[in-house]
Amino acid sequence: MKIAKIVVTVILLLFIAAALFIGNTRPIDDGDTWWHMEYGQYMLEHKTLIPHHSLYTWTPASNDTVYCAWIPEIILYALYSAYGFYSLYAVKYALAVFALALFILYAIKRNVLTHPVSLFVILMGVITHGNSSGSMIKPELFTYVFMTIMVFLWYMFSLTMQKNLAYLYGIPIVILIWVNSHGGFIFAAPFFVCTYIGILLNYKFQKDTTVNKKVLRHITIAWILSFLATFVTPYGYSYHLDLLQSLLLKPDVENLKTVQAYTPTLAVPTFVLYFVIPIIILLYTIISTKRYRLHTIDWVFIVNNVMYAALYTIFGRLIYYWIPVYVFSTLFYIKGDAWYYTPKKRWIPAIITAIMLLAGLDQLRWHTFINFTANATWFGFGNSFINSDEEANFIAKYYPGYTIGNPYNCGGYFLWRMYPDNKIMIDPRYFPFKSWYNEYLKFASRQDVEEFMSKYPFDILHLQYMDLHLYPYFLYHPDWKVAFYGTGGIVFVKKHIPLPGNTFQYSNYIYSYPSLTQSVLILNFLARTLNWQGCELLLQHMQQEFTWSNQKPLVEAANTMYQGVRAFYRRDYAKANELFENTKGRAPIPANILSTLYHYKAVDLWTQNKIYDALDYTTRVLELNNYDEPYATFNIGVINWYIYKQYQQQGITGFITQTPVQKNWMEPLQQFLKQTAGNPKAKPARDIANAIINGTYSGDKPPLLYPPEPAYMP
Repeated sequence: MKIAKIVVTVILLLFIAAALFIGNTRPIDDGDTWWHMEYGQYMLEHKTLIPHHSLYTWTPASNDTVYCAWIPEIILYALYSAYGFYSLYAVKYALAVFALALFILYAIKRNVLTHPVSLFVILMGVITHGNSSGSMIKPELFTYVFMTIMVFLWYMFSLTMQKNLAYLYGIPIVILIWVNSHGGFIFAAPFFVCTYIGILLNYKFQKDTTVNKKVLRHITIAWILSFLATFVTPYGYSYHLDLLQSLLLKPDVENLKTVQAYTPTLAVPTFVLYFVIPIIILLYTIISTKRYRLHTIDWVFIVNNVMYAALYTIFGRLIYYWIPVYVFSTLFYIKGDAWYYTPKKRWIPAIITAIMLLAGLDQLRWHTFINFTANATWFGFGNSFINSDEEANFIAKYYPGYTIGNPYNCGGYFLWRMYPDNKIMIDPRYFPFKSWYNEYLKFASRQDVEEFMSKYPFDILHLQYMDLHLYPYFLYHPDWKVAFYGTGGIVFVKKHIPLPGNTFQYSNYIYSYPSLTQSVLILNFLARTLNWQGCELLLQHMQQEFTWSNQKPLVEAANTMYQGVRAFYRRDYAKANELFENTKGRAPIPANILSTLYHYKAVDLWTQNKIYDALDYTTRVLELNNYDEPYATFNIGVINWYIYKQYQQQGITGFITQTPVQKNWMEPLQQFLKQTAGNPKAKPARDIANAIINGTYSGDKPPLLYPPEPAYMP
């Protein structure tokens, strides 16, 4: 029996070690890493602990927000400067191993390390952390460790409250360091509140308790010291006022929803799994230890787990706070597991062990699968396409001193790579740009583009392949040209700015990039630019490289999309439409080609007098092009005017619209006139639009507009 226990323990420990390694082995896919290191450099060079938020961008940037993370920022920068890129991974692994060591140490101290539930709950904590933002190389990683240390100290104190006061008074020290490391310390506040409430409830209801007035007094003092420690920062009480305003008084909820880290956690199926399994383990702990009766309930256990489980569900950035709470609380109480340690039937512990082994193997299998087959990133090291390092290097080399426009995602790396030679437009710090962030969102979604550029003019623009709405606007813009495209996206320059060597450049790495999602987006770009040879090379790489079962459908969809583009340029529109219908929802289709096909279909239906079908296809064009496409604005106005006219002729006065624009048919026609002002080629259509608006159009059905056919390319 002892040998079996040892074997099971070793197996589960190996599962845990594998999960830690696998979950932390991925490229840097967050721009925050880089601007944090830039802050570290600034603080060391200027001998200050307060960074300057407005130095790095040419756009308006507020310097009012308090951001206190100087300890990890200086550590990360110093290590990177001394030992290079991979020292960042050394920090990541060291902190993850340290947190795991606390779990193992506590399990040994509690004498429950060989309990399979103990090891399984540690495994779940490691897996969840590895898939959370708390494992990213930035101050948030430190927050996970500090949360783990704090909960560890509390449960070490809980072992013998009368004798372990040193652990209790270690908590204010943790808070002192944490408050100078990351703003996430604020989410330790629920632990203090819930723990204190739980202790008071225990003091009132439990018959056998180690809590007395003396212990309660020490807890009160430690909690007060912890609160006072939060004022020991370079900012003093100003930090608290800033947090109070941003979190409680004026939370910027709507804008934060546009940031991935603030999207709802349970929207991700994997995170649902990581939510449900700990709850099952906690329920097992309560039932097996008979902690469900009023005089045996530990309210600290209950209140803290309920609170942090609730926080887990709010948004992704909070998922790792619950990990140390449920792990340590399980380790603390599983010692009283009557089903395992004092079973009525000898086979019950064997069943529990078998379930934990199978569940652990399954979770490790799933963890391995999602990390090895992650389409957006990959299993390995490096700097992800999110940071656009090739594009940043190109701009830094050939266009120092120019004003740079860039998307939010890669701005952190751009800031790090290009300052002070170039200032950038925006970056993932977000807080300095609150005053105009909504304008940026409209620009990024291809709304008010010219107005935005007029207000915030730039000479060089980098857009990523994921900016599917925006980059085609510049790809076909007469005042811009492509200077470079790499694994991250495209660099555009204004027409008058010379290209290096008088030609655009590109990276050959796009034909062997390890991210499937990015490869599909690159293929979309190559298809838009009619680079058939490049498409074939990239597809060959994708078919050879991405062979997992969950990857093959996307590769096939990407190939179908490409074949649809080829069919379009062979003028086989029916075939192209069929292929695109098969691709829709699986791989991105070049919107300009799809909208052209919709136009052709709408015109065919219009000539067949299928008015509402023509309206449907024209509406699809508008949706694809963010309501700024002149062919579609003319057509939607004409179709809705015609429907409105038919209703009038039938004597129907209570005109009920089928679409919002149908009632206001005049608005799209007015928009069309605005879009085509000064364009002599648009005169016939403009005359029709003016006649309809003025009520002087004498014909029956005006002709619809449609883009010219593409040049034939076999």
